[in-house]
Amino acid sequence: MPEEQPWELEVKIVPVTQLREMPGNARSHGPRSIEAIKKSFIVSKGQRKPIVVANDEVTVIAGNGQLIAARELGWEFMAIAVAPFPPGSPQAITYALNDNRTGDLSEFDRDSLADSFRELDEELRKSLAWEPEEFNAILPPVSPNAGAAAAIGAAAANQGSGSGSDPASGSEGSAPESGGPESSGSQVAGATPSEGYQTIMLTAPEEEARSIRTRLGNLKREWGCDQLGEVVLRLLDEHDAMTGDSSAGG
Repeated sequence: MPEEQPWELEVKIVPVTQLREMPGNARSHGPRSIEAIKKSFIVSKGQRKPIVVANDEVTVIAGNGQLIAARELGWEFMAIAVAPFPPGSPQAITYALNDNRTGDLSEFDRDSLADSFRELDEELRKSLAWEPEEFNAILPPVSPNAGAAAAIGAAAANQGSGSGSDPASGSEGSAPESGGPESSGSQVAGATPSEGYQTIMLTAPEEEARSIRTRLGNLKREWGCDQLGEVVLRLLDEHDAMTGDSSAGG
């Protein structure tokens, strides 16, 4: 038989001045932690979960950082959930330790985290608890054409070891035409080359392949290019200009 679940949960609104931090709290909160909590309060337009206090309705067991942030923001009231044990009791200490430790034991899925970042506009990104360099390590900044240029550049560089075009020969490769054939849903394939042309195969995840093909086709029309090879070369030139690499020019 499963253990019966207790349903005692009392939530109240009390003055911030009534509350005090837990003496001997094992979890410290530095300036970065408090600033992150304050940003979270601001973007969520207030407190969205109560802090947990002992049955004296004064001593915070879980949410000490929230209390500090609320004070710095000048808040007058906070929501509290009253626990059924006294301050300083073994139960209070155990709850406080487990509340902090369970967060330590979880981890982010990097791909899902990057997808979540993509959903946020610039203003919301600034409210996150990630420093810019930490954010960029998960979701590197991309200029309008740099993503396609980098992908195409990698594909072009790989041709030197294969049976495709030789970058040193100076021949112009034919990049995939928008709407061209796909071999497996994960490759962007060029049309059958005419005499004097060669086909470059760019392997990419299916979603990225569709995006690259569409964007190249759009740029071809926007720039008035006759061949997608011209678009590729222009993107590579822009990439070289951004990185200061002139070794690939011809």
